[in-house]
Amino acid sequence: MRGRATALLGLAGLALTASLAAVPAEASVVRVINGTPNPPLAGAAVMLESDAGYCTGSLLLPNLIVTAAHCFFDNGAVTSAATDWQVYPPGADTSTTPPSTVRPIQMLISPAYQRNEEASGVDVAYLVLDGALANPVISRLATVAEVQQLANVGATLEQVGYGQTVPRAVSDAPMSAFPIGISAPIDSFTPKASLLTVETNGTTGTCIGDSGSPWMTSIGGQIVLVAVLSGGDNPPCEPDEGGRNDYLAPPSAQADLLASAVAAAGSAPLAQPRTCLKVKGSREECSATRTWTYEYCWSGSRYSVQQRDARGWATIGRGTASKSSECNRRYPYLISVTSDAAPGSSSYRIVVPRQRGISATQYDPFTVTSS
Repeated sequence: MRGRATALLGLAGLALTASLAAVPAEASVVRVINGTPNPPLAGAAVMLESDAGYCTGSLLLPNLIVTAAHCFFDNGAVTSAATDWQVYPPGADTSTTPPSTVRPIQMLISPAYQRNEEASGVDVAYLVLDGALANPVISRLATVAEVQQLANVGATLEQVGYGQTVPRAVSDAPMSAFPIGISAPIDSFTPKASLLTVETNGTTGTCIGDSGSPWMTSIGGQIVLVAVLSGGDNPPCEPDEGGRNDYLAPPSAQADLLASAVAAAGSAPLAQPRTCLKVKGSREECSATRTWTYEYCWSGSRYSVQQRDARGWATIGRGTASKSSECNRRYPYLISVTSDAAPGSSSYRIVVPRQRGISATQYDPFTVTSS
Protein backbone atom coordinates (compact mmCIF):
# COMPACT_ATOMS: atom_id res chain seq x y z
CA MET A 1 0.00 0.00 0.00
CA ARG A 2 1.03 3.60 -0.36
CA GLY A 3 0.96 6.69 1.80
CA ARG A 4 1.18 10.26 0.59
CA ALA A 5 4.51 12.06 0.71
CA THR A 6 4.26 14.80 -1.90
CA ALA A 7 3.24 14.84 -5.54
CA LEU A 8 5.55 17.31 -7.22
CA LEU A 9 6.01 18.51 -10.77
CA GLY A 10 9.57 19.29 -11.76
CA LEU A 11 12.37 18.91 -14.26
CA ALA A 12 14.63 16.35 -12.59
CA GLY A 13 16.00 13.88 -15.12
CA LEU A 14 15.86 16.15 -18.16
CA ALA A 15 18.37 15.22 -20.73
CA LEU A 16 17.70 16.37 -24.11
CA THR A 17 27.42 32.98 -28.94
CA ALA A 18 28.42 36.12 -28.97
CA SER A 19 29.33 39.50 -30.21
CA LEU A 20 28.69 41.70 -33.17
CA ALA A 21 31.25 40.55 -35.70
CA ALA A 22 32.66 43.95 -36.60
CA VAL A 23 32.63 45.37 -33.08
CA PRO A 24 35.62 44.73 -30.81
CA ALA A 25 34.58 43.47 -27.38
CA GLU A 26 35.76 41.50 -24.40
CA ALA A 27 33.53 38.62 -23.26
CA SER A 28 30.89 39.60 -25.80
CA VAL A 29 32.78 38.40 -28.86
CA VAL A 30 32.08 34.79 -29.81
CA ARG A 31 31.61 32.29 -32.67
CA VAL A 32 31.48 28.56 -33.35
CA ILE A 33 34.84 26.87 -33.99
CA ASN A 34 35.26 23.14 -34.62
CA GLY A 35 31.53 22.57 -34.28
CA THR A 36 29.12 20.42 -36.31
CA PRO A 37 28.08 21.87 -39.71
CA ASN A 38 24.33 21.99 -40.32
CA PRO A 39 23.33 20.21 -37.10
CA PRO A 40 19.77 18.92 -36.55
CA LEU A 41 18.67 22.25 -35.05
CA ALA A 42 20.27 24.35 -37.81
CA GLY A 43 16.86 25.78 -38.72
CA ALA A 44 16.69 27.55 -35.37
CA ALA A 45 19.45 30.00 -36.35
CA VAL A 46 18.99 33.17 -38.39
CA MET A 47 21.93 35.19 -39.72
CA LEU A 48 21.58 38.94 -39.14
CA GLU A 49 23.62 41.30 -41.30
CA SER A 50 24.17 45.05 -41.49
CA ASP A 51 26.95 47.46 -42.41
CA ALA A 52 27.98 47.31 -38.73
CA GLY A 53 28.60 43.56 -38.77
CA TYR A 54 26.93 40.22 -38.15
CA CYS A 55 25.03 38.46 -35.39
CA THR A 56 22.92 35.34 -35.04
CA GLY A 57 19.31 35.34 -33.90
CA SER A 58 16.51 32.85 -33.60
CA LEU A 59 12.94 32.95 -34.80
CA LEU A 60 10.54 32.96 -31.88
CA LEU A 61 7.43 33.80 -33.92
CA PRO A 62 7.11 33.90 -37.72
CA ASN A 63 7.80 37.66 -37.58
CA LEU A 64 9.80 37.99 -34.36
CA ILE A 65 13.54 37.36 -33.84
CA VAL A 66 15.29 37.29 -30.47
CA THR A 67 19.01 38.04 -30.28
CA ALA A 68 21.59 39.86 -28.13
CA ALA A 69 21.21 43.55 -27.28
CA HIS A 70 24.92 44.25 -27.71
CA CYS A 71 24.61 43.50 -31.43
CA PHE A 72 23.20 47.00 -31.82
CA PHE A 73 25.72 48.86 -29.64
CA ASP A 74 29.20 50.28 -29.97
CA ASN A 75 31.01 52.29 -27.32
CA GLY A 76 27.93 52.29 -25.12
CA ALA A 77 25.52 53.69 -27.67
CA VAL A 78 23.00 52.26 -30.14
CA THR A 79 24.60 52.50 -33.55
CA SER A 80 21.99 51.01 -35.86
CA ALA A 81 18.26 50.98 -36.44
CA ALA A 82 16.07 47.97 -37.12
CA THR A 83 15.78 48.94 -40.78
CA ASP A 84 19.58 48.85 -41.17
CA TRP A 85 19.53 45.07 -40.79
CA GLN A 86 18.65 42.29 -43.17
CA VAL A 87 17.90 38.71 -42.26
CA TYR A 88 18.41 35.38 -44.00
CA PRO A 89 15.94 32.48 -43.95
CA PRO A 90 16.45 30.25 -40.90
CA GLY A 91 19.24 27.71 -41.40
CA ALA A 92 20.10 29.07 -44.85
CA ASP A 93 23.39 28.57 -46.64
CA THR A 94 24.15 32.25 -47.16
CA SER A 95 26.62 31.50 -49.94
CA THR A 96 23.75 30.37 -52.16
CA THR A 97 20.69 31.97 -50.53
CA PRO A 98 20.14 35.74 -50.66
CA PRO A 99 18.77 37.73 -47.73
CA SER A 100 15.02 37.55 -47.27
CA THR A 101 12.78 40.26 -48.65
CA VAL A 102 11.19 40.31 -45.19
CA ARG A 103 12.88 43.13 -43.26
CA PRO A 104 13.07 44.27 -39.63
CA ILE A 105 10.90 47.29 -38.88
CA GLN A 106 11.18 47.62 -35.10
CA MET A 107 13.84 46.98 -32.48
CA LEU A 108 13.14 46.36 -28.80
CA ILE A 109 16.18 46.38 -26.50
CA SER A 110 16.24 45.42 -22.85
CA PRO A 111 16.12 48.61 -20.76
CA ALA A 112 18.18 46.81 -18.13
CA TYR A 113 21.11 46.27 -20.49
CA GLN A 114 24.04 48.47 -19.44
CA ARG A 115 25.35 49.01 -22.95
CA ASN A 116 28.89 47.88 -22.26
CA GLU A 117 31.11 45.16 -23.63
CA GLU A 118 30.72 42.69 -20.77
CA ALA A 119 28.59 39.58 -20.96
CA SER A 120 25.23 40.13 -19.28
CA GLY A 121 22.16 38.14 -18.29
CA VAL A 122 19.93 40.93 -19.62
CA ASP A 123 21.68 41.11 -23.00
CA VAL A 124 18.44 40.56 -24.94
CA ALA A 125 16.80 42.32 -27.87
CA TYR A 126 14.03 41.61 -30.37
CA LEU A 127 13.55 42.46 -34.05
CA VAL A 128 9.98 42.72 -35.33
CA LEU A 129 9.71 41.87 -39.03
CA ASP A 130 7.34 43.29 -41.63
CA GLY A 131 6.11 39.82 -42.55
CA ALA A 132 6.46 36.12 -41.80
CA LEU A 133 10.02 34.86 -42.32
CA ALA A 134 9.23 31.16 -41.70
CA ASN A 135 7.59 28.82 -39.22
CA PRO A 136 9.83 28.68 -36.12
CA VAL A 137 11.71 25.52 -35.21
CA ILE A 138 11.60 26.71 -31.60
CA SER A 139 8.30 25.95 -29.87
CA ARG A 140 8.64 28.28 -26.90
CA LEU A 141 10.93 29.85 -24.31
CA ALA A 142 12.03 28.02 -21.19
CA THR A 143 10.52 29.58 -18.08
CA VAL A 144 12.80 30.94 -15.38
CA ALA A 145 11.86 27.96 -13.20
CA GLU A 146 12.82 25.58 -16.01
CA VAL A 147 16.13 27.39 -16.49
CA GLN A 148 16.87 26.90 -12.80
CA GLN A 149 15.90 23.23 -12.92
CA LEU A 150 18.04 22.66 -16.00
CA ALA A 151 20.95 24.28 -14.18
CA ASN A 152 20.33 22.11 -11.12
CA VAL A 153 20.90 18.94 -13.14
CA GLY A 154 23.71 20.34 -15.31
CA ALA A 155 21.69 19.78 -18.49
CA THR A 156 23.50 19.87 -21.83
CA LEU A 157 22.30 22.59 -24.22
CA GLU A 158 22.57 22.75 -28.00
CA GLN A 159 23.80 25.93 -29.71
CA VAL A 160 23.68 26.93 -33.38
CA GLY A 161 25.32 30.00 -34.90
CA TYR A 162 26.86 31.65 -37.95
CA GLY A 163 30.08 32.87 -36.33
CA GLN A 164 33.54 32.77 -37.84
CA THR A 165 35.42 29.49 -37.61
CA VAL A 166 38.89 30.70 -36.65
CA PRO A 167 40.15 32.49 -33.52
CA ARG A 168 39.22 36.13 -33.02
CA ALA A 169 42.83 37.20 -33.50
CA VAL A 170 42.52 36.28 -37.18
CA SER A 171 41.49 39.60 -38.71
CA ASP A 172 38.92 39.94 -41.50
CA ALA A 173 37.88 36.29 -41.19
CA PRO A 174 34.52 35.63 -42.87
CA MET A 175 31.48 34.39 -41.01
CA SER A 176 30.39 30.82 -41.62
CA ALA A 177 28.02 30.64 -44.59
CA PHE A 178 26.00 27.89 -42.90
CA PRO A 179 24.94 27.11 -39.34
CA ILE A 180 27.41 25.34 -37.07
CA GLY A 181 26.46 23.79 -33.73
CA ILE A 182 28.05 22.80 -30.45
CA SER A 183 26.86 21.21 -27.20
CA ALA A 184 27.86 22.24 -23.68
CA PRO A 185 26.62 21.50 -20.15
CA ILE A 186 25.25 24.19 -17.88
CA ASP A 187 27.75 25.17 -15.21
CA SER A 188 25.65 27.61 -13.15
CA PHE A 189 22.70 29.98 -13.09
CA THR A 190 22.61 33.25 -11.15
CA PRO A 191 18.91 34.24 -10.90
CA LYS A 192 19.58 37.72 -9.50
CA ALA A 193 21.70 38.61 -12.53
CA SER A 194 19.73 36.32 -14.88
CA LEU A 195 23.09 34.99 -16.07
CA LEU A 196 23.40 31.40 -17.25
CA THR A 197 26.88 29.91 -17.67
CA VAL A 198 27.87 26.89 -19.76
CA GLU A 199 31.26 25.21 -19.66
CA THR A 200 32.93 24.49 -23.00
CA ASN A 201 35.67 21.94 -23.63
CA GLY A 202 38.40 24.24 -24.94
CA THR A 203 38.29 22.63 -28.39
CA THR A 204 34.90 23.68 -29.71
CA GLY A 205 33.40 27.06 -28.93
CA THR A 206 31.58 30.15 -30.08
CA CYS A 207 33.12 33.32 -31.46
CA ILE A 208 32.55 36.50 -33.46
CA GLY A 209 29.18 36.49 -35.21
CA ASP A 210 27.54 34.03 -32.80
CA SER A 211 26.21 36.82 -30.60
CA GLY A 212 22.53 36.26 -29.86
CA SER A 213 22.61 32.67 -31.07
CA PRO A 214 20.14 30.21 -29.52
CA TRP A 215 20.98 27.70 -26.80
CA MET A 216 18.26 25.06 -26.72
CA THR A 217 17.03 21.82 -25.24
CA SER A 218 14.06 19.48 -25.68
CA ILE A 219 11.29 19.43 -23.09
CA GLY A 220 8.22 17.28 -23.58
CA GLY A 221 9.08 16.73 -27.23
CA GLN A 222 9.32 20.49 -27.90
CA ILE A 223 12.39 22.48 -28.90
CA VAL A 224 12.74 25.08 -26.17
CA LEU A 225 14.93 28.19 -26.30
CA VAL A 226 16.72 28.42 -22.96
CA ALA A 227 18.92 31.46 -23.56
CA VAL A 228 20.78 33.56 -26.14
CA LEU A 229 24.53 33.99 -26.27
CA SER A 230 25.94 37.11 -24.66
CA GLY A 231 29.67 36.46 -24.41
CA GLY A 232 32.55 34.10 -23.73
CA ASP A 233 36.11 33.90 -22.42
CA ASN A 234 37.11 30.51 -23.72
CA PRO A 235 39.37 28.93 -26.33
CA PRO A 236 39.61 28.38 -29.20
CA CYS A 237 38.13 31.82 -29.91
CA GLU A 238 39.83 33.53 -26.97
CA PRO A 239 42.89 31.33 -26.24
CA ASP A 240 44.53 33.99 -24.05
CA GLU A 241 41.55 34.81 -21.83
CA GLY A 242 42.06 31.81 -19.58
CA GLY A 243 38.38 30.94 -19.23
CA ARG A 244 36.24 27.99 -20.25
CA ASN A 245 32.76 29.52 -20.29
CA ASP A 246 30.08 31.02 -22.47
CA TYR A 247 27.62 33.40 -20.81
CA LEU A 248 23.96 33.35 -21.75
CA ALA A 249 20.90 35.54 -21.23
CA PRO A 250 17.50 33.80 -20.72
CA PRO A 251 14.84 35.91 -22.49
CA SER A 252 12.09 34.66 -20.16
CA ALA A 253 13.74 36.49 -17.26
CA GLN A 254 12.53 39.77 -18.80
CA ALA A 255 8.80 39.17 -18.98
CA ASP A 256 7.83 42.78 -19.71
CA LEU A 257 10.23 43.04 -22.64
CA LEU A 258 8.96 39.74 -24.03
CA ALA A 259 5.33 40.85 -23.69
CA SER A 260 6.10 44.11 -25.50
CA ALA A 261 7.89 42.28 -28.32
CA VAL A 262 5.06 39.79 -28.79
CA ALA A 263 2.51 42.62 -28.78
CA ALA A 264 4.58 44.57 -31.33
CA ALA A 265 4.62 41.49 -33.54
CA GLY A 266 0.81 41.49 -33.41
CA SER A 267 0.56 38.11 -31.74
CA ALA A 268 -1.27 36.84 -28.71
CA PRO A 269 0.84 36.39 -25.56
CA LEU A 270 2.98 33.28 -25.70
CA ALA A 271 1.29 30.47 -23.79
CA GLN A 272 3.16 29.25 -20.73
CA PRO A 273 3.48 25.49 -20.29
CA ARG A 274 1.16 23.79 -17.81
CA THR A 275 1.25 20.18 -16.69
CA CYS A 276 -1.13 18.64 -14.18
CA LEU A 277 -0.92 15.26 -12.42
CA LYS A 278 -4.03 13.69 -10.87
CA VAL A 279 -3.65 10.53 -8.79
CA LYS A 280 -6.90 8.68 -8.18
CA GLY A 281 -8.30 9.75 -4.82
CA SER A 282 -5.91 12.72 -4.46
CA ARG A 283 -5.92 16.40 -5.32
CA GLU A 284 -4.72 17.43 -8.78
CA GLU A 285 -1.41 19.30 -8.74
CA CYS A 286 -0.18 21.53 -11.55
CA SER A 287 3.03 23.35 -12.47
CA ALA A 288 4.34 25.61 -15.24
CA THR A 289 6.57 22.92 -16.75
CA ARG A 290 6.47 20.21 -19.44
CA THR A 291 7.35 17.40 -17.05
CA TRP A 292 5.59 15.44 -14.33
CA THR A 293 6.70 13.73 -11.13
CA TYR A 294 4.88 10.99 -9.25
CA GLU A 295 6.15 10.85 -5.67
CA TYR A 296 4.50 8.70 -3.01
CA CYS A 297 5.52 6.56 -0.04
CA TRP A 298 4.91 2.80 -0.23
CA SER A 299 5.40 -0.22 1.99
CA GLY A 300 7.21 -2.05 -0.85
CA SER A 301 10.32 -0.96 -2.76
CA ARG A 302 10.05 -2.72 -6.15
CA TYR A 303 7.80 -1.13 -8.77
CA SER A 304 7.16 -0.60 -12.47
CA VAL A 305 5.59 2.25 -14.44
CA GLN A 306 2.99 1.54 -17.10
CA GLN A 307 1.38 3.79 -19.71
CA ARG A 308 -1.91 3.09 -21.42
CA ASP A 309 -1.95 3.03 -25.21
CA ALA A 310 -4.32 1.71 -27.88
CA ARG A 311 -3.32 -1.89 -27.11
CA GLY A 312 -3.57 -1.63 -23.33
CA TRP A 313 -1.01 -1.13 -20.58
CA ALA A 314 2.68 -1.07 -21.59
CA THR A 315 5.57 -1.09 -19.12
CA ILE A 316 7.82 1.93 -19.70
CA GLY A 317 10.12 1.63 -16.70
CA ARG A 318 11.08 -0.29 -13.57
CA GLY A 319 12.82 0.67 -10.37
CA THR A 320 13.60 0.03 -6.75
CA ALA A 321 12.77 2.74 -4.24
CA SER A 322 14.89 3.66 -1.25
CA LYS A 323 13.79 4.45 2.26
CA SER A 324 13.24 8.16 2.82
CA SER A 325 12.96 10.47 5.80
CA GLU A 326 9.91 11.96 4.05
CA CYS A 327 8.06 8.69 4.65
CA ASN A 328 6.81 7.01 7.83
CA ARG A 329 7.49 3.56 9.24
CA ARG A 330 4.37 2.05 7.70
CA TYR A 331 5.26 3.31 4.23
CA PRO A 332 9.06 3.75 4.32
CA TYR A 333 9.91 3.61 0.58
CA LEU A 334 9.64 6.75 -1.57
CA ILE A 335 8.73 5.90 -5.17
CA SER A 336 9.65 8.93 -7.27
CA VAL A 337 9.26 8.93 -11.06
CA THR A 338 9.81 11.92 -13.36
CA SER A 339 9.21 12.10 -17.12
CA ASP A 340 8.53 14.53 -19.95
CA ALA A 341 4.84 15.22 -20.51
CA ALA A 342 3.35 14.67 -23.96
CA PRO A 343 0.78 17.23 -25.14
CA GLY A 344 -2.76 16.30 -24.19
CA SER A 345 -3.86 13.74 -21.62
CA SER A 346 -2.07 10.45 -20.85
CA SER A 347 -2.91 7.62 -18.45
CA TYR A 348 -0.27 5.95 -16.29
CA ARG A 349 -0.12 3.67 -13.29
CA ILE A 350 2.44 2.56 -10.75
CA VAL A 351 2.48 -1.22 -10.28
CA VAL A 352 3.90 -2.55 -7.02
CA PRO A 353 4.10 -6.37 -7.16
CA ARG A 354 3.74 -8.78 -4.30
CA GLN A 355 6.77 -8.54 -2.03
CA ARG A 356 7.64 -8.04 1.58
CA GLY A 357 5.12 -5.51 2.90
CA ILE A 358 2.79 -6.04 -0.08
CA SER A 359 0.50 -9.09 0.15
CA ALA A 360 -0.88 -8.70 -3.41
CA THR A 361 0.00 -6.62 -6.49
CA GLN A 362 -1.08 -2.98 -6.04
CA TYR A 363 -2.02 -0.51 -8.80
CA ASP A 364 -1.99 3.27 -8.46
CA PRO A 365 -3.46 4.95 -11.58
CA PHE A 366 -2.90 8.62 -12.42
CA THR A 367 -3.49 11.01 -15.29
CA VAL A 368 -1.08 13.58 -16.71
CA THR A 369 -2.45 16.51 -18.73
CA SER A 370 -0.10 18.95 -20.47
CA SER A 371 -0.71 22.03 -22.60
